Amino acid sequence: MRIDKYLKNARIIKRRTVGKDACDGGRISINDKVAKPGDQV
Repeated sequence: MRIDKYLKNARIIKRRTVGKDACDGGRISINDKVAKPGDQV
Protein backbone atom coordinates (compact mmCIF):
# COMPACT_ATOMS: atom_id res chain seq x y z
CA MET A 1 0.00 0.00 0.00
CA ARG A 2 1.26 3.48 -0.84
CA ILE A 3 2.27 5.64 2.14
CA ASP A 4 -0.01 8.51 1.08
CA LYS A 5 -2.96 6.12 0.76
CA TYR A 6 -2.14 4.53 4.13
CA LEU A 7 -2.10 7.92 5.86
CA LYS A 8 -5.54 8.64 4.37
CA ASN A 9 -7.01 5.24 5.28
CA ALA A 10 -5.61 5.39 8.82
CA ARG A 11 -7.23 8.83 9.17
CA ILE A 12 -3.93 10.45 10.08
CA ILE A 13 -4.37 12.86 7.18
CA LYS A 14 -7.77 13.84 5.78
CA ARG A 15 -6.91 13.92 2.05
CA ARG A 16 -4.47 11.88 0.00
CA THR A 17 -3.15 15.04 -1.65
CA VAL A 18 -2.23 16.39 1.78
CA GLY A 19 -0.33 13.14 2.40
CA LYS A 20 1.48 13.61 -0.89
CA ASP A 21 2.40 17.17 0.06
CA ALA A 22 3.66 15.97 3.47
CA CYS A 23 5.90 13.40 1.77
CA ASP A 24 7.16 15.91 -0.77
CA GLY A 25 7.88 18.36 2.04
CA GLY A 26 10.06 15.83 3.87
CA ARG A 27 7.77 15.49 6.88
CA ILE A 28 7.21 11.73 6.45
CA SER A 29 10.05 9.24 6.86
CA ILE A 30 10.39 5.46 6.64
CA ASN A 31 13.43 3.88 8.33
CA ASP A 32 15.10 7.29 8.68
CA LYS A 33 14.74 8.06 4.96
CA VAL A 34 12.42 10.72 3.56
CA ALA A 35 9.41 8.92 2.05
CA LYS A 36 8.08 9.46 -1.43
CA PRO A 37 4.27 9.39 -1.83
CA GLY A 38 4.43 6.10 -3.75
CA ASP A 39 6.66 4.21 -1.30
CA GLN A 40 5.22 0.92 -0.11
CA VAL A 41 4.35 0.34 3.55
